[in-house]
Amino acid sequence: MSEGFTPAAARALLLSVGGSEATSSSERIALAIEQVWVQLAHHFGRLIGAGGIQALQDRSVSVAAKRLPWLSVPLHGSEVAAWSLVTVFERRPATEAVAELAHVMDSLLTLLGRLIGDALVETILHEMWPDVFPRRAKELA
Repeated sequence: MSEGFTPAAARALLLSVGGSEATSSSERIALAIEQVWVQLAHHFGRLIGAGGIQALQDRSVSVAAKRLPWLSVPLHGSEVAAWSLVTVFERRPATEAVAELAHVMDSLLTLLGRLIGDALVETILHEMWPDVFPRRAKELA
């Protein structure tokens, strides 16, 4: 994704998946994020496998955590078992969560693009959410 995934795109994605109330509270944002994550895992998992998509999702959270330290996964004990992106976003202020989701999604889509190519990522995203990811006109060289 050459331009990066913006907060406006994150908001549009959450609204597309979760309806008009999807960005009204932290809990609704977290539920919409979970739906996005499940759909991404389903569609991209067919190409790179469940383990591949899980590894990319984990890595995207790790990369985004450099900008958003609160995203860091706990390193020991029962905290690790309880950690999930959804539960973490439930605790974030709704006013910040959408922009923060944009960092995580940008990391994930960048990693996917490096693995399978930006054009294929954009095609799949367009098929999943055409209103959020419109088809771009092909550039003529």
